[in-house]
Amino acid sequence: MKSLHSLSRSKVLPALGILLAAPIAAMADEADVVRFSEIAKKHKKVVVPIPSEIFNVLDKFDVARNDWRDELKVPERETCRDRNQYALFLGRVVAEGFLAVEAQDREAIRSIGRTVLSVAEELGLRSAVIKHTKAIIDEANDGDWSAVREEFDATRQTVRDEMEKRRDQDLAQCVSVGGWIRGTEIITALINRDYSAKKSEILHQPQLLDHFTTTFKEVRSFQKSPRMKKIIAGLDKLQPLMTDEGVISKQRVADIQSISAQLRKETLTP
Repeated sequence: MKSLHSLSRSKVLPALGILLAAPIAAMADEADVVRFSEIAKKHKKVVVPIPSEIFNVLDKFDVARNDWRDELKVPERETCRDRNQYALFLGRVVAEGFLAVEAQDREAIRSIGRTVLSVAEELGLRSAVIKHTKAIIDEANDGDWSAVREEFDATRQTVRDEMEKRRDQDLAQCVSVGGWIRGTEIITALINRDYSAKKSEILHQPQLLDHFTTTFKEVRSFQKSPRMKKIIAGLDKLQPLMTDEGVISKQRVADIQSISAQLRKETLTP
């Protein structure tokens, strides 16, 4: 959802997610199939998304702008109970941002930008992201979508630097997982509309699932949170579906979609 080239073939965006809506014209040739696990790079145990690579993956799905818009679920500002919940929600919102860029939806970008700033303020990150968010909104208003993409990359660098300063890896993992869950939900919906074994290969993410599952189970505070327990249980369900060898069948894609959609409703919505 190359977090989502992720972890260099195994880490991924959260934000990542990624996706579309209507049937996609085939994904180039087999060599061009890119996995979510190849969309981010691991930075000191934190999955850091690489926006430029996420957009490259999304571009391979030849989908009309209106179809991208059909998949958008622009979330409003929500009040969360704790910082982990805000971080999960932020990851989900960022995933919607990638969709909005593909759809070239100015209004969605403005709405998502406002929500990002609001959530970032709750996490003490507003000052770090405000200039990027404003630039993204301004460039979208001007219709300069190439500049919008470049600004996403600049934002990644800023967020990475901020994570280093704060050493808040648990929070960063929540952002990553929130985006990945939403991205997985969308990509599976898309693949199911026009299934092929080649397209479903993007869902094979053994290293990424192992990373997320292991990391979340190691954080003691997560074991005490009902919300985090649901995420851990969901990751456990997804792991065999997305890591076993062999073709990921249409039924498995549907199962992955169902689990990720349920996780979004139960854990990414305050």
